[in-house]
Amino acid sequence: MKPLVTLFLIAASSIYAQPVKYGIEADPIAYGLKGYSVHGLVYFNNWSFDAGLFGAQPPETYHGNDGFDVMLTGFGIKVQYSFDQFPGLYTGIGAGMIKSEATHRKSNKQETGNSLGIGPMIGYRYFPFSVQAGKISGLYLAPWVSVDYNFHYDKVEFGNIKFTQKIWTVFPTIHIGFQF
Repeated sequence: MKPLVTLFLIAASSIYAQPVKYGIEADPIAYGLKGYSVHGLVYFNNWSFDAGLFGAQPPETYHGNDGFDVMLTGFGIKVQYSFDQFPGLYTGIGAGMIKSEATHRKSNKQETGNSLGIGPMIGYRYFPFSVQAGKISGLYLAPWVSVDYNFHYDKVEFGNIKFTQKIWTVFPTIHIGFQF
C-alpha cells in the first residue's frame, strides 16, 4: 500500500508543479435550444478538467418522442487529454447528472426523471487568433462529440402514454471558450 501512496503523491506533485491555466466555455447551441451552458476548466500540461452546468430543450428528432417537449438540465464533469497540448486534438471521458422534464403537449401532463450519463468523447481545440510568442491563450473553438451510456435511475413515466428514454446517446456540439 505504501508504494502505491508514494507513486500517487509523486504523480500528483509532478502535475501540480506544472504551469496551470484556466478557462471558461459555453455551448451556443444550448442557448439556441432555450437553455444555457457554462463550464470552468483547469489545464495542467496536456490534461484538462472541466466542470459545468447545462440545460437545453432538444428537438423531437433528438429525443425521439413525438408530441412531447423535453427540457434537459444538469451538471457534468470531464477529464480530457490533449495530444498536442493546446491547441489540437483531445479525447477524454465525461459524466453528467441529467434531469429530464417531459411535457405531453396534447394532455399538458408533465413528468420528471433523473439519469447519469457517462461516456468517451473526442474533440479539437482551435485557437484562431492567439498564437503569440509560442504561447497559446485567448479565444478558441472546440467542436466535440461524445457517445454516452445513460443510467435512468428515475425514469420518466406517463402511465398509458408511451415515452421512451434512450440508453445510448450521441452528443455532437461546439463550445466557444477562452483560456487565460
